[in-house]
Amino acid sequence: MVSKPDPGPNYAKFMDELVSKENEGYKVDVEKAIESDSLTMAQNPLVPDDAHTGPVIQDADILQKAYHFFGTFKKLFADLILSFQDRENSLSVFSCLSWDKAFGIIDVELGLVYDLFYTKALVLYSPLGGFFRMLSCSTTIATFVAFLVIDKHAYPKTEVIITYFLLIGAIFLEIYAIMILLSSDMVMIWLSEDTTSPGLRKIKDSIFSCVSKIVELLRYLHIVPAKTRWSNAMGQDNLLKSCVESKPTCAKVYFYLDKYLFWNSVSIPNGLRALIIDELRARASSDDKRLGSCRGDKILLKEVNCFDKSDDIEFDQSVLLWHIATDICYHTDVNEEPNRPDRTWLYDFIVNDESCLEDKAKFIREMSRYLSNYMIYLLITSPFMLPSGIGQIRFQDTCAEAREVFEGRKFSEPDACRMLSKVDTRISPSTLKGDRSKSLLFDACRLAKSLEIEPLKAQKWEKITQAWLDLLTFAAAQCRWNDHAEKLSQGGELLTHVWLLMAHFGMTDDFQISQGYMRAKLVAK
Repeated sequence: MVSKPDPGPNYAKFMDELVSKENEGYKVDVEKAIESDSLTMAQNPLVPDDAHTGPVIQDADILQKAYHFFGTFKKLFADLILSFQDRENSLSVFSCLSWDKAFGIIDVELGLVYDLFYTKALVLYSPLGGFFRMLSCSTTIATFVAFLVIDKHAYPKTEVIITYFLLIGAIFLEIYAIMILLSSDMVMIWLSEDTTSPGLRKIKDSIFSCVSKIVELLRYLHIVPAKTRWSNAMGQDNLLKSCVESKPTCAKVYFYLDKYLFWNSVSIPNGLRALIIDELRARASSDDKRLGSCRGDKILLKEVNCFDKSDDIEFDQSVLLWHIATDICYHTDVNEEPNRPDRTWLYDFIVNDESCLEDKAKFIREMSRYLSNYMIYLLITSPFMLPSGIGQIRFQDTCAEAREVFEGRKFSEPDACRMLSKVDTRISPSTLKGDRSKSLLFDACRLAKSLEIEPLKAQKWEKITQAWLDLLTFAAAQCRWNDHAEKLSQGGELLTHVWLLMAHFGMTDDFQISQGYMRAKLVAK
């Protein structure tokens, strides 16, 4: 995984040539030229989109690209750096990909990383592993055949029947393991590799056709699990909803219950994936490739102008502020609509130039709430994935104040949000409370009121969505690689996908080599 040692240009030899030219009476100038990365591109060719990969193999191009980039970006999971050639190679591909192909490549890559960390894939997919798998299967079958032909009259009938069941079960397990192995991404990658031999190509296509039909039948019968590389879900938690639906007497008990009980998960809408890809592509096209390391939400907090020192607002503080403000704005808007919006259309809706303004506003409003609930879910259940702070203390204090406000009243979440939106917040809450309590409930109300000033709902929700995308990308960039790897064993996180996508778009601090060598050239005059 570690690249070959790179001593750089031969400085001593260069200086010897310089001195030699000067001694010969030449006036020598030194010109510099940046090293081209064309050599690297030639050494690491990607499979062209129109390459022959067999008519029966689906997503062959995605598999090949994912395997190619896996060889490069697995270094991130070992805390190694990537070169500028790696960045340019990846950016040149991902800048032209559609959102579904980009996420598809990341899905396969993270699946390979999971195999690397948590399975015996390195052994199973090697020639030696394949040999031992076939040896195990053949010896089991040979044992069964031998038991069939030997004289069994000396053994009790019950023991003979039990032995038959055990051997048949062992054979089925061996065949099942082979089917799972043949349906894996690594085997599909090998089958999709282009080859100049027509005979080998036909053999690969025949193998894949046969295996795919068997595996599809087993999946239809629910014998083999469905092909999923990750959970394809994002956790959802909501502070105000938890406060109005539960009334524990002890804050610590509440926090424990909220961490393990008061959250759910939703499938990630396709439109949200497209929204993330569009955001990363726009950032990658800018001059600053380190935008993932900046807090864009602070700029938005300055624009709304409801906090004296927005630069001092910590990450977890910002998450809580935007979370409550998003909830208040959401339920205020939904309450004004004649019918509660149906969410079924969200999962396949993609924002484009032809989308009407009203549909776009509703869509980004729903996506803002998804991201809001997801970030608060991470703050509660996986704080180690977010920048360090006192987020859990702030969460508990805010919940305590919310329960105090709602005490003695039966509120639904929309009613609670509408009540908070009517609170007069002209005086800063810190003037009354000081800094002892870390509650942010009414600070968030002030933020919501500032956002409501926007003349158009679409502008308001674009601002809120931008804040959540900034918080999401910042959290992804700041999360350590080992925390991302740990989450893979639990089904994976959207945050990990965003982190790896940012790396493919060149937005990571792990690209520490910004350009090639400044090759010096002697010019004798």
